[in-house]
Amino acid sequence: MSVEVEKFCRWSQSQNVIPVIVSLKDRFEGIREKELQKTLAALPGLSDKEKNALENLTAAIVNKILHDPVTALKQMSMNSEGDLLADAVKKLFKLEQLE
Repeated sequence: MSVEVEKFCRWSQSQNVIPVIVSLKDRFEGIREKELQKTLAALPGLSDKEKNALENLTAAIVNKILHDPVTALKQMSMNSEGDLLADAVKKLFKLEQLE
């Protein structure tokens, strides 16, 4: 098999995890938005600057939490373990319900 064909095969295999990554990010973003809205409703006197600060804080927390799992999914997608990890993530976070 040529080098180009091998690269294409690895790239093609890596595309299998993209829907899992998108679903995972969507799930966490949905939780973040819901909890942020509850907090903002409980604190009606906040200024726009304070609301923005909370928005940025919660987004940063979600991004930091997801960074390692998303990186692992991307890295492992290049080998046979990628599908196993993607399936495990789907089950752990009940992402199959979103499909």
